[in-house]
Amino acid sequence: MYMNNIKKLSLVTFVSGPEVLTDDFLTLADNLQRFYDTDVIVFVDHLHANENPLVRQIVSPSTTKYVRILQLLLRTQADYFLCVDNDITPNLNAILAFLSESFSAQADLSWGRIGVSSTSGLITQLIKIDKMLSHCIIRPMLWRSGWGSSLPGQLFLLKVKAFRERLSKIDTVFDDLTIGICAREHNCKVYFNQSILGWEKPKATLFSLLCQRIRWGKGFSQVVNANYQFLNRLSLILVHGAAYHLLWIVFWGLIYITALVNANFAFLLWLTLTAALTFGQMSLITAALLYTIVFPVIHLVWLIVVIFYTGWLTVSTPS
Repeated sequence: MYMNNIKKLSLVTFVSGPEVLTDDFLTLADNLQRFYDTDVIVFVDHLHANENPLVRQIVSPSTTKYVRILQLLLRTQADYFLCVDNDITPNLNAILAFLSESFSAQADLSWGRIGVSSTSGLITQLIKIDKMLSHCIIRPMLWRSGWGSSLPGQLFLLKVKAFRERLSKIDTVFDDLTIGICAREHNCKVYFNQSILGWEKPKATLFSLLCQRIRWGKGFSQVVNANYQFLNRLSLILVHGAAYHLLWIVFWGLIYITALVNANFAFLLWLTLTAALTFGQMSLITAALLYTIVFPVIHLVWLIVVIFYTGWLTVSTPS
């Protein structure tokens, strides 16, 4: 079923501070080594006690994931990197099929969907809805329309020769967006798999979710400021930001316009659009209703952070 004639595959993950390799990651490594010539590379802040001889540690303290990828691109002998965040619970069979299909398609960059590992609380249900909207609708729509520039950073496959010496040397916390822009700029062949390749543990509280989105806003501002002189890149970045973070304006704008005509129709439209956000999982209907209220506020906070850190509100004063 799986192709095993690929010269070399590197399974890469990133461990920070006191984190240790998860059993799920090691299980994934063991499975990959059965089908491919695979080495396992772990970037760490400091050397860890390593009982697995198949795992190679690279010490790179206080560096971003993006810088670590750049470092590995320069020194690797591998043909492909499969980058998987250490806290991801991998879907083993789906990943094996994903690799086979990516290699068959001769893709330069490939990714699939990432789910959430738990939906036991209301906040995690909100995140699940947001992730389904992003991974099933927004991101595929942008790539198919020629405006795609982002991929799920938690798990992706890239061909080394397609990105070596091409990726920007400017550091960023938005490695997924920067890699996607590079792929678009160099007409790389991309492959999007519809399967859920893994599950991540969602934020448990509204406060932690808000802090995450504030970090996203700062990172997005960093990417904007690094590319403001390159119109093609900047347009891709801004379209991505608008499609994901400003979609709520279209949502509530439609409802408002409908309300000007008939309030009952507007209420019905709100319920219909909200039901669509459950993607057929009607157990999420309460969370979907709350999502239409809570996430516009979160996106608004993100927008304020972006405006502040990009300096768009800076007013020049005459000297």
